[in-house]
Amino acid sequence: MPNPRRSQLELNFDGLTDSVTNLVGALILLIVLLIGITRQAVLAPLPGTVPDSAGAEQSADAEETLSQFLKQVELIRTQTMQFRHQCSLIEEELLTLNTTADQILNPPTATNE
Repeated sequence: MPNPRRSQLELNFDGLTDSVTNLVGALILLIVLLIGITRQAVLAPLPGTVPDSAGAEQSADAEETLSQFLKQVELIRTQTMQFRHQCSLIEEELLTLNTTADQILNPPTATNE
């Protein structure tokens, strides 16, 4: 019995997939931009309004919070530098130990000529 013929037409959805991916990416970018714009609009004072004393207190609190944050960032930076230095010392010691282990495990063979 002869085998039924298979269709020579194969569907390829690569172009459609690329288009949908580009469309979704553009929509995500648009949403992120809109969120950023609306957040700036909410945080900005209304035109023609004079900031009151509560605004000054919030500004002082914000500066204090920023100062604490910057201190924490500096502490983390210092700790990171110390950690990197310790890692480099450990790497040097590991290299020395690897060299010693290679010399012990693979002693140079003396050739008598």
